[in-house]
Amino acid sequence: MLERGNFHIQCRFSPSTMPGAIVKGQGVCLFISFLLHYSFDFSAEYFMSILATAICFVACHGGSADHFSVFAKQLENEGHTVQICATGPAINKFYSCAYSDIYTFSLENIAEEKAADQVAEKCKEFPVVITDMGHSFDIALHKTLKQKNPDCLCLAYYDNPEPWVPGGYSFIASQVSALSDKVLFANSGLATNPIYKEQDVVIDLPLDSRVGIGYYPLKKAQQIRENRTLKKNEARKQFYALHGRVDCGENLCVYVGGNNDVYFEKALPAFLDYLHTWSVHHDTSDTLLVFQQHPGAKKLNLDLAQIQKFQQESSVKLVISKLSTDEVLTFADGVLYYQTSMSPLFALAGIPAISVGHEIYPDILVRNHLCHSASNADSLVLALQEITKTKSLQLPALIQKKLGIQANYFENLKQVFSANSQCVLAD
Repeated sequence: MLERGNFHIQCRFSPSTMPGAIVKGQGVCLFISFLLHYSFDFSAEYFMSILATAICFVACHGGSADHFSVFAKQLENEGHTVQICATGPAINKFYSCAYSDIYTFSLENIAEEKAADQVAEKCKEFPVVITDMGHSFDIALHKTLKQKNPDCLCLAYYDNPEPWVPGGYSFIASQVSALSDKVLFANSGLATNPIYKEQDVVIDLPLDSRVGIGYYPLKKAQQIRENRTLKKNEARKQFYALHGRVDCGENLCVYVGGNNDVYFEKALPAFLDYLHTWSVHHDTSDTLLVFQQHPGAKKLNLDLAQIQKFQQESSVKLVISKLSTDEVLTFADGVLYYQTSMSPLFALAGIPAISVGHEIYPDILVRNHLCHSASNADSLVLALQEITKTKSLQLPALIQKKLGIQANYFENLKQVFSANSQCVLAD
């Protein structure tokens, strides 16, 4: 305990245990100035790490929220102050990850600029803010953050494992990357390789503005894999009971929906057309398709309307899921999708998969021959026949390498803060 007149302050020698009152805003500079006045010998790295003890995460998407919830808990366990701001699908994702202390905001019936002003106000005391980067709101938020707190370290997190993502994600990401101080890549390999705003248009992002983190939710994939071994039969029984159907021994194939214009307007209509052709020329009674809607698509239900219309007109067995994606993956005999950042999880969990759409999207599974692919009715029929013969896949080490996973991902994340924190000391 140091004492001067009536002024008391307790010094602790670990930045992760500094009292919350001195980790925000000018309080840090006052504290450091005080220590310098009394000639305490602390390193520059120590002062920098103090600045990073208050971190704010802002998420619009469930994928990034899944990652942020892990980072936030690890940071809090080390004594850091963490604020979570979330909207849309990210809210329920944080809740499902047992993270309830969050600031929620809405993007409905409000201009994104106004919402950005509200969130930036909530973040203004935090020297480090990390956002996702696939939502147009992220553009408005980064602009506002720099206006309200120009000294803030504004980071953007690229959670998708792919260098190019159709449907708007990559185009928005190119704008967010130009506004952020640095871009953090979940797939560490993307930190040193080209990324694209359009399929053949590279994003101009200097290498020194990129940081490879090396994170993917392996624990979730491992948990689903274990559940498939221990609970698959029971989960299947519960599924049939919940949906009021009799189990006739069908192959249960889950179709994981998307949430962008390419999916709504091209990929899904093509898939339904393939199913119709399949039902005209083949007996489809041995397969039950489960439609798993993307949480973000539930706002407008553009895909649900197409699915319901198809149900009325087709003999293909198709049911709309009432469960979460993790729950349906527990009993799925196979999974179909067009484009989703979850696709590596299918392989890691040992679930046979088919990439299907109006054209082949060359994601990490397709590129590495870890799934079947279909862009017409005939190839879909063949792929369905193949995956129903494959009960489980062995955990491929290849997919982990291609995801750029690094065991020290948390240290990589913290290094960004300590390497970039700044503080202007008073004279």
